[in-house]
Amino acid sequence: MSRATVTVAVLFAGCFILTLWRAIPQGDGRSNLYAHQASAFLQRRLDVDPSLFDTAHFKGRGFVPFPPLPAVVLMPVVALLGVERSNGPVLATLLTLLNVVIAYRLLKRLGLAPDDRIWLLLAFFAGTGYWFIVFYSKAVWFWAHVVAVTCLLAALTEAWGRGRGPWVGAALAGAFLSRQMTILAAVALVWRLWCHPAFTTRAQRWRNLGFFAATTGVGIAIYLAFNALRFGNPFDTGYAHIPFGGFFKARLDRHGLFSAAYLPFNLLYLLFQGFHVDFNSPAKLSEVTADFFGTSLLAASPFVVLAVFAARAHGEVRALWVSVLAIAINQLFYLNNGASQINTQRFTLDFLPLMLVLIAMGMRREVERDRAGLWRGCIIYAALLNALMFVVLPALEPALAALDH
Repeated sequence: MSRATVTVAVLFAGCFILTLWRAIPQGDGRSNLYAHQASAFLQRRLDVDPSLFDTAHFKGRGFVPFPPLPAVVLMPVVALLGVERSNGPVLATLLTLLNVVIAYRLLKRLGLAPDDRIWLLLAFFAGTGYWFIVFYSKAVWFWAHVVAVTCLLAALTEAWGRGRGPWVGAALAGAFLSRQMTILAAVALVWRLWCHPAFTTRAQRWRNLGFFAATTGVGIAIYLAFNALRFGNPFDTGYAHIPFGGFFKARLDRHGLFSAAYLPFNLLYLLFQGFHVDFNSPAKLSEVTADFFGTSLLAASPFVVLAVFAARAHGEVRALWVSVLAIAINQLFYLNNGASQINTQRFTLDFLPLMLVLIAMGMRREVERDRAGLWRGCIIYAALLNALMFVVLPALEPALAALDH
């Protein structure tokens, strides 16, 4: 492994740790709905305090409207330490260490050299919204993303490894029980399992896919039963029962949860909105904040363009793109693009593990064409933007405030 690769990796790992150093003391579990849901599960209840932010109000009771697995993951911690001490950033950091190992194995199985594996780990964990969700994971939405990424990376690593259908299906079920749209990754996973070199006969392939469908189906059944127990309807997720306020309420009242009316706004922010900060002091010289609605995927993480260099003639590449586009298109019609968020479109984390496979395939081809340097530059740029928002600007804020006065 080259000295330059190690130096860059250590530099941004240090920046990542600095953000956690600030986030961990503020990681009180009382602000995480999933910690409250875990406590309710331990008490054999489904409902939580209806006064908590983002609860769904139904027949005079409060419910966490989000899928249950992130709360289940928290149950041992809540049982041992209580809700207040269930520190989201600490737990997200532990899962991140696991995710780095899983992603490294995936990239190795995709045929990347050690240096290129490190660069793509840096891209995924420091050059996307993943950095943001880890140190904000005291909140319900961001913790769910971390758990979903863990499960989806595990599903992909097994699919491109031994290809055991039951394990791939169980991991996909875990992702679905954390973030629902990840279920559309099934297209790519089914194709990979069907074409997996370990299964040489149609009987073996169908049997393996049957096991995959069975374990995935268990996850789907759990979610439908969970909805039915809370809201009397297996297809009622609870999102419509959230007492939205402000512009979200205006959107919901006019257009509902899903509408073509949201498409222009969401598409602009997904693909085109640039990096932007505001200076909010009276003189507009300090109190720096980021755009509440985030930065587009292409502007914040330009290295994702590597995905288009994956060999499109391969069926698994087409299947991966079908899953990516299916998830992204569904999100474009939702009333919320992920706000609030900093320098990211956090919903892209539902499909970025799939894109990591495409990016790895693209990087492999670009290395063969001796163009790796260009993409490494894009990765550094993406990580620097995150470092600017999460390390540099917070550190400079006292100096900016002093200059402003």
